[in-house]
Amino acid sequence: MIHDCKQLSLQLNNPQLSPIMNITRLIPLAATAAIIATSCGQKSDSSVNYTGNMPVVAQKVAVGADSVTVIDMSASEDINLIKASDLIDGLEIVKLENSDEAIVGEGAVWASDNRIIVYTEGAMKQFDRKGKYLGTVGARGQGPGEYLTVYDIDIDEKAGKIYLAEYNASKIHVYSTDGTFLNDIPLAQQARKCRIRVDNAAGKITVFAMQFTDDEGAFNAWEQDFDGNVLSKVQKPQLSVYPDFSNEIYASMATEPMEMMIFQYGTDGDSIYAYIDGDMRPVMTPKFEGKVPMHSNFSTPRFYALILYGTPEQKGEYSFVFPDATPFIVDKKTLKGSYANLILDPIGSIVVNDWLLYRNPDYFIMSLDPGTLSELIEKAPQEHEFVSKEAIERMNALKESIDVDDNNYIILGRWKK
Repeated sequence: MIHDCKQLSLQLNNPQLSPIMNITRLIPLAATAAIIATSCGQKSDSSVNYTGNMPVVAQKVAVGADSVTVIDMSASEDINLIKASDLIDGLEIVKLENSDEAIVGEGAVWASDNRIIVYTEGAMKQFDRKGKYLGTVGARGQGPGEYLTVYDIDIDEKAGKIYLAEYNASKIHVYSTDGTFLNDIPLAQQARKCRIRVDNAAGKITVFAMQFTDDEGAFNAWEQDFDGNVLSKVQKPQLSVYPDFSNEIYASMATEPMEMMIFQYGTDGDSIYAYIDGDMRPVMTPKFEGKVPMHSNFSTPRFYALILYGTPEQKGEYSFVFPDATPFIVDKKTLKGSYANLILDPIGSIVVNDWLLYRNPDYFIMSLDPGTLSELIEKAPQEHEFVSKEAIERMNALKESIDVDDNNYIILGRWKK
């Protein structure tokens, strides 16, 4: 049984073994902040509404006992416009409190039913879903419960806890939802970067880890209890990356089973893997012609997405910015897809082309400063077949209320299932 991406790619590239369509370039995303638009009760009856006029661009290929979705981006060169209300539930704009202690800049954003957490300038600041400032989570430092970096968090509203994993994590910090440090949970193995999902009811933690090639015996994924005992683990050296913290690991915690993907800066990581029965199995992969472009993959319960990166532009000594990248999306049921821009129809006629840079395991999230939001509204059309007059009126009223000295605005909503 083949569960390895590179073995699968070899099989797909051999015309004697697989009559697969040409699958060209795929796309990577280095997402930092995420914000989602609310669908205001508008829901599709099925997952195919948004791809009705798109061609079939993928095939399901049997590989041993597994089925892998193989995507051919050359099957469609069109750029379609899709509605946020077809992909996202509860899209809304949240204006963050504007007090001195609440101000945030650029940073990673997480959300739950009742709160928004922004990691900005070394502090974890949290707000309720109305934008009211609730205080910080923990503090920067090297003492008990303090952190120097933040890579991922998980919020458990029922348990009243927030879980935080740093870079090079050997433990998970646990805080109450008021931000007070409670305790640490030891990780079964150190992780260079990791995505975590805590299941209090089952008493277990799922960890997807980005490990380096020189980390001997490293786990790439595992389940453990709260004492650090391993319940199941996956060791796949081919999923480890060259020692470089520019590489990233992403996870789709809202999918069933949970999925992970590795972004390797400038190299050829290309598959999405699902954590099934204690194994990581490829569930989506592209086929490239010639040199593999730098790319990233993403998965929600409803669709796969691929993002190709152009040449990054250096902005600082250690910082680079990628050009805008319109994602290529594929419906998981119909296998229809194309390049697609997103119109935030529940909140107006704002169109976003790099919308999957703003991604999160459960939510679509954008964090916008007042100037950027004003510019997006200024460019938005005043009439559109996908958007009601009422939504455009609300959008225009919002623009009139924006002050350049406002705190950030968060647009967010849950990925539809």
